[in-house]
Amino acid sequence: MTFLLFSFVLVTSNFDRPEGVLASELPDPAGAPAVALPFSPIVVRLSWIGPGEDDVSVRIDRFAETPRGVGELTGLLQGVQSQPGFDKETPVVIVADVDVRWDHVVACWNAALRTGSTNVVFAEP
Repeated sequence: MTFLLFSFVLVTSNFDRPEGVLASELPDPAGAPAVALPFSPIVVRLSWIGPGEDDVSVRIDRFAETPRGVGELTGLLQGVQSQPGFDKETPVVIVADVDVRWDHVVACWNAALRTGSTNVVFAEP
């Protein structure tokens, strides 16, 4: 009788783990950022707008605020980097039209480096 009872328990029991139950530990939410960090670069566009040597337009894609020139770019980049989803390791992509003087492109590069950006690259227009 005991053997039959033992055989019945063995045959009807399920020793597999139930689906959806996994042994895991979630990370501590205290160190997690408040918002998800998207991977999107900061694209700075330089274009020549006038007859003078210093007539250059500077704008940052996806941001309404535009600097009046390359000189104000450092402060604006710092403001962008302080927003959620951006930091000093976010790539800064400099896109300059072929008419823009090299001095302005280098000034834009230096402005990005002054903000502490670690990933500054050039792209074709």
